[in-house]
Amino acid sequence: MSAFEWIVAVCLVLWTLLGIATVVGVIALWLFVRGTFSRLSQRVEGILKETQRAAKVAGDAADYVAERARTVADAAQSIASHAEKTAKDVSNHVLSTTGVVRDAVAEPALRLASLIAGIKRGWETWAGLRREKQPRQGPPSGG
Repeated sequence: MSAFEWIVAVCLVLWTLLGIATVVGVIALWLFVRGTFSRLSQRVEGILKETQRAAKVAGDAADYVAERARTVADAAQSIASHAEKTAKDVSNHVLSTTGVVRDAVAEPALRLASLIAGIKRGWETWAGLRREKQPRQGPPSGG
């Protein structure tokens, strides 16, 4: 075999080995990428499941809080309505009590005050007339 044939044979062998190495490298790379994607897919599925569980817990907590808020709002509305009714009742009682006090206490007190004022004026008039009717005594005589 001549040197040229020998070089061509070696080049063909090297070229074949390079082709085989390239195919093996592509296969190895494909297996590596496939394994990496498989592991990433498993991790993503795990994260997705955890996220779904967390979302369900958060949703349940939000539902609970919303229900409690509705309960508190209903109770506050009931308290406000009761307070408004109580305030109206108290106002009505104050007005009626004011009328009763005016009728039962104030008017008789005014009448009594008028009577006392009339008696006082009459007494003062009577006392003034009595003083006028009494004889005046002159200064004592010195002698």
